[in-house]
Amino acid sequence: MEDGVSASTVLVGIVAGVGGAVISTMLRIGYEREENLRHRLITAADEFSTALTQALLEFNDAYEWLKKGAVSHVASALDDGRTAMNDAHTRLGRVELLFGDESKAGHAAIDAMIKLRQACTILSEVSSTDELGGYTEAYDGAHGCHLMFCRAVRSDIRPWWKRRR
Repeated sequence: MEDGVSASTVLVGIVAGVGGAVISTMLRIGYEREENLRHRLITAADEFSTALTQALLEFNDAYEWLKKGAVSHVASALDDGRTAMNDAHTRLGRVELLFGDESKAGHAAIDAMIKLRQACTILSEVSSTDELGGYTEAYDGAHGCHLMFCRAVRSDIRPWWKRRR
């Protein structure tokens, strides 16, 4: 070759350029996949959390109506609560799929649903305000599990380079 540039130097330059492009592309693909998964995790968590919160609010309305003795309103609020609870349960499957049922978020979501169902059952079967102690315990348990779920999700959705080891 002319001007003191050998064929091996050109070859090294080409290989380095192609290698750099391949590495850059692979890193970009990995980043995009992680961001896509992160978006799916956030969406699943948000939808589950919203449905669970709606159910908690509806059951709390039924509880307040029951304390006031407004039985006609209790049935309506319970129906709305059951609908929201079923919606949350439907969304639980996606949480289990994406976060894993053995993850902290998965455990908290499952526990929240168990407590929520207990609260619903107690409210449905209670005949006097004297029997509401079990409801408040189940409701508080569901709310506490929801908070644990939110904390676990915030930890799980952090990018890998920001996670504490």
